[in-house]
Amino acid sequence: MPSGGSRRFQFPQRFLEVGLDVIGGLFHGEARAAFVDELRIGPYRIWHHEHHFRPIGTDQTEIHDRVTYVLPFGPLGNLLHPFLVKPQLSKIFAYREKVERELFG
Repeated sequence: MPSGGSRRFQFPQRFLEVGLDVIGGLFHGEARAAFVDELRIGPYRIWHHEHHFRPIGTDQTEIHDRVTYVLPFGPLGNLLHPFLVKPQLSKIFAYREKVERELFG
């Protein structure tokens, strides 16, 4: 994706065992250094996910994520966060880390 470009995508996602079509976008890309994906339609009121890449030496890259999100349903969503949302997000990011390690060592 060119620097500063954007791309819209749609992908199936499960949230609380309900199938959803999530519509998001990739925005604010800095070629090979960072990009942001933001949720447009989906289970969160706000989802802003920054991906930052920093070269380490000549053959390794360090990856940092920063995720900002707001749950729907106000206080009820916040009450359910530690029991439903946080474990699901932990599982998603643990899986991603596993796949990255398998692919890139």
